Amino acid sequence: MGRSKKEQKRTLEPLLHNTTEKGKKKVINDKGGRFNIVIFKHEGETHSIFNLYAPNSQGPAKKQFFENALTAALKLPNVVICGDVNCIMNPNLDNSKKNPNYNTSGRREWLQLAAPSHFDTCRTRHPGGTHFSRCPTNGSASTRIDQIWAPKEWAAALTHDAFIETGLSDHKAYSATFSFESKRPQGYYKFNN
Repeated sequence: MGRSKKEQKRTLEPLLHNTTEKGKKKVINDKGGRFNIVIFKHEGETHSIFNLYAPNSQGPAKKQFFENALTAALKLPNVVICGDVNCIMNPNLDNSKKNPNYNTSGRREWLQLAAPSHFDTCRTRHPGGTHFSRCPTNGSASTRIDQIWAPKEWAAALTHDAFIETGLSDHKAYSATFSFESKRPQGYYKFNN
């Protein structure tokens, strides 16, 4: 829908630390371009990255997308869920116009499914901060719709996050860094969205 053939062919193949066990990585790309999954092993432990691009629509279609995507993602081991969720989780902090109804379709479904086991890395680092990942130049609201949600047991390991200008889009890249003391490559994982 409105995307060039070049854009439709883009997939997620994140750079993984070179100590990832050889032959222990699996990449699944949705043919519709809505999600990519990377499942990999490191030091005998399986990890997953579920990257999604939610529909930029309101109503039942987005709600159903979140229900389906999150149900699948949450079945994966040690999963980090990230991507352009096209949904504002906190209307007071995540959009510059502070409109409580702006782009919130699917929020309830997302929070009901993801929040019990995962945490929003940006909101954890900046509980009351207004950081925007999408800053259009046409006067519409700046929003935080690009997000990284990690397993709750990783919360203490979250050490840094950043919004990075790319110059390629009206979206900024969002990065979260986790530092672990045991069984993790060189002490940390870094996820860029």
